[in-house]
Amino acid sequence: TLWIVPAQGGAAKQITQKNNPPGGHGAPAWSPDSKYLGVVSHLPGRSELWTVTPDGVNSQQLDGGTVIFYDPIFSPDGDFLFWSTGAGNFQLWRRRISPTTKKFLGQAEEVANTGAALARYMAIAPDGKRIAYSSLMMANNIGSVNVSPQTGEATSAPTLLTQDTNRRKTAPSFSSDGKSIVYSMWRMGVGGELWLMDADGQNPRQLTAGLAGLPNWMPNGQSVSVVSKDSSPLRMWEIDIKSGKQSILSEQVFPVALGKMSPDGVLFAYNSYAGGAYNLSILPIAGGPTKQLTFDQEMMGFPCWSRDSQWLALEMKRGENTQVAVLPRDGGTPQQITNDVGQNWPGGWAADHDRIVFAGLRNNIWNLYWVSRRTKAQKQLTNFTKPNTYVRYPVWSPQSDQIVYEYGETTGNIWMLELK
Repeated sequence: TLWIVPAQGGAAKQITQKNNPPGGHGAPAWSPDSKYLGVVSHLPGRSELWTVTPDGVNSQQLDGGTVIFYDPIFSPDGDFLFWSTGAGNFQLWRRRISPTTKKFLGQAEEVANTGAALARYMAIAPDGKRIAYSSLMMANNIGSVNVSPQTGEATSAPTLLTQDTNRRKTAPSFSSDGKSIVYSMWRMGVGGELWLMDADGQNPRQLTAGLAGLPNWMPNGQSVSVVSKDSSPLRMWEIDIKSGKQSILSEQVFPVALGKMSPDGVLFAYNSYAGGAYNLSILPIAGGPTKQLTFDQEMMGFPCWSRDSQWLALEMKRGENTQVAVLPRDGGTPQQITNDVGQNWPGGWAADHDRIVFAGLRNNIWNLYWVSRRTKAQKQLTNFTKPNTYVRYPVWSPQSDQIVYEYGETTGNIWMLELK
């Protein structure tokens, strides 16, 4: 929700309510006359542009769709709203606003194509002739750290298994023998692909073109599965790692693409969205009805399976913080096992079905940690110090001697654009 506070200090006032507008509210921008704000409401896989009055009484939708809108800002005369958007290829846009109805007029105009760099945090000169913005680039690679199977201590410094600057490599997953890693790669103008490499980063090779998502190894160890965003309706595909042959694994229609298959190949765990919050649901891969496992009012989701398929670790939102919780396969009361100020995003389990590796944000720095399901003891595995980096999707090898993860680093410059 959005709040306002007097510039001189004083009590904060809430101006939007939960789910009014729908979704989560952010990126507020004052109109030049200070009579309303442009805001973005974020929903699963999409966003919307809204205007809201400072008293919170009047709001109306300007635009919406399957894209993500960033950082709306008004022209100094209030005639236009600017924003950025895109996925892989990014643009700056503007659209005229009616001075009376405050609704959009005509079609959106592309102001600039910024390519692989996302334009954020725009500022318009008082004469309306120039825009300054941050041009942000991401380098996302697969990182690795060796650990002791017995103590869980890191036994090596973190290293990068891949080296790229314009592709996102993410969601790694170990084969059952620990010798191979499958991961997703996203390239501008190409879309998603699945790639395969050795556990030491050697011998990378493309496995699919057009099928990508969160890959899972099948129990046979000879193929991987993925629910691809490129199939409609959403189906789970199986890809043989030797031949590359692709086949539909199940006639089950999946509600979302991003979810995790249980290691025994029976269930699909995913985020379901209802009542204004994400919750955890499971779906039989062979066919059958969905079963909702959590009924939280804030958020419980982003699940990962224990190797014996008997437990789920999930992300639990509590106020500004997120915590790690665990839940038996058949449901029950989730057990919170972290209680830290910051973010705790679980990724994978050790072979002991006890330790859970997670991406943790402490004092604005992301690092890898693990926590014990039984004792709640924690161990920090990395010591990254740069605030422009993050870690995601950490997973343990079957032998519990290696953890791989997505390592992202943001770089950028300030650009200025002359408006016509």
